[in-house]
Order: sequence, then C-alpha cells, then structure tokens
Amino acid sequence: MKTKRRLSVLVLAICVLLVLPTVTHAAHGSPVKGVWRSIDVDGSEMRIVIAGRPDGPFRITWRDSYLTVCDGGRGIIRGWGQLIDGDRNRVEAHLRVRCFETGEVTHFTATMAYLPDTNRLKITYPDGRFVIGYRPGQVQSNAMIVASAEGEWLWTSDFTPWDELTVSIYESDDPSAALRWTGTKTADQWGFVHVLPSDTGDLDFMVGNYVTVSDSFVEKGLVFESITFDVFDALNDLVGGTAPAGREVKVVVANSPHPDDMYGQWVVAEPDGSWTANFSGIVDFPDTYEWRHWSFAQILDEDGDANEASPPDGP
Repeated sequence: MKTKRRLSVLVLAICVLLVLPTVTHAAHGSPVKGVWRSIDVDGSEMRIVIAGRPDGPFRITWRDSYLTVCDGGRGIIRGWGQLIDGDRNRVEAHLRVRCFETGEVTHFTATMAYLPDTNRLKITYPDGRFVIGYRPGQVQSNAMIVASAEGEWLWTSDFTPWDELTVSIYESDDPSAALRWTGTKTADQWGFVHVLPSDTGDLDFMVGNYVTVSDSFVEKGLVFESITFDVFDALNDLVGGTAPAGREVKVVVANSPHPDDMYGQWVVAEPDGSWTANFSGIVDFPDTYEWRHWSFAQILDEDGDANEASPPDGP
C-alpha cells in the first residue's frame, strides 16, 4: 500500500516538473509572439509569424501579398527581434526583404508594440507610419462610426489602418432594405475616413436609414437618429437641443480637438425631447468660431457608434 502511494506521489511530482516550464513561459513570455494579420500601408495583406524563446531573441517571418520594394512582385521578409529595454510588450525588429523575381535585397527596422487593452500589435515603420495587427479569429476592435443625418456626413475612427473601407447606406436596418448608396475609401493610419455630400452625390440622409462600414476584419452599423444642437448661449454657459425622449446625450463644449480643451457632461432628454446642459462653474466659454466649431452633442447606440449634432453658426 505504501509502495503504491509513493509511486503515485513520484508520478505526480514528475508531471508537475514537466508542466511548470510551459506554464512559466506562457505566463511570462512576450505577448508579441504569435501569428498576426494586418493591412499594410499600401493596402496589401500581411501575415507575420513571431516565434522563439519566451523573451527573445525572436524569429520573424513576414509575408505580404504586394511588396512595393519588389515592384509588386513576390518576395519574403525575414529577420529577428529583441525586447526594447527589457519591456516584454515592445520589440525592435531587424528585417530583410528578398525579392524572388529580381533578387533584390533590402534591409529595414520596425518597432512592434503589443497593445494589451485590445490584444493587438502596433507595427511602426521608420518614417512613423504604422499598421495594426490582429490575431486570426480573435479580432478586437475599437472601430466607431459618427454620423449626422442633418449634416449628411459621417466619419470613422479605429478601423484597420490603410485598409479599404466599404460604406453602404440602406433604407433601414431591415436585412431586405434597399441600398441607397455605396462607396469605398481608404483609411489613414488612424482608421479614419470622412464621407461628405460630395462623395454621396448629395444624398439626403433620412432618419431611420442604416449605414454600414466594413474593412477586412470588422463591420459596424448605425441607424440614423434625430439629434439637434439648437442653443449656444455663451453668456450663460448654457447649450441645448433635441433628442429622442429619455435618451442620454453626451454634450461637449470645446475650443480645440485636444482632450484638455474639451469639457463634457451627460444629460437626459426630457419627455418632450428637449435637452439642456449648463456648464456654469465648469467652464466659461465665449461665443467664438473655435468654440462653436469644436463643440458637439451625441447619442450613442449599444456598441458605441454615434449620431452627432453641431451648434448653429450664429445666435
């Protein structure tokens, strides 16, 4: 009986010793390691594999569907990386491009930074441009649509940088609703595009219409709702407008797009649809172009997309 117990303890101890190194490496290794997909600055598809010891050095294999340095021909990028100042979330990559058709070889460096809040990889080139990598099948996105039915415009943020965005406007969010307009625009490195009346042929945005924006990884949708920003009373630090009754309204007065210059609060639209926000004691804002230009009011849908209204041009 004692022999069986000792044998069981010995087997258990061996299993623990075999498992511990793997657990330690998984817990403490660099999260930069793994397989990543992205869209390159020229719109091509990227696939990057980063392997090696838990804290480096790392082996990097990078395939791109279109290599500009190879005149669009085939090639492969390989190299190695090392942690920057011991930071497991940041790697300096030393890379070599070899073009298959021409035999040309080019060297470059890139910084790869893991973003823990979103489980993404930011890859920055020497010229400052960057792309965002996603783990296959585990895309997490902060993509957002902001639209104005009254102004007949919309813009996006945090879609896949450099990707081609497809924007479509439908009669409603019913799957069988008729398509009113569709077009494509290439996002900048912030995932931003701006769709203006000149892009849509002066299409009338109607309350109840539904807009979708999609890239290679993400699709978002937003129903156009009515919100107005009718009052900009700088003398009394008071603003107001209309929104669907009972809805929360995000109200911001600002004299620039910098967060330090923005002052916001949440209010609720009254049963008659009116909303007001009093900024007395928070900020004294003058009636100037800057304050009218950068101030706004928004109502948000369930996943953070927004219908927005801007203050009137004058009293």
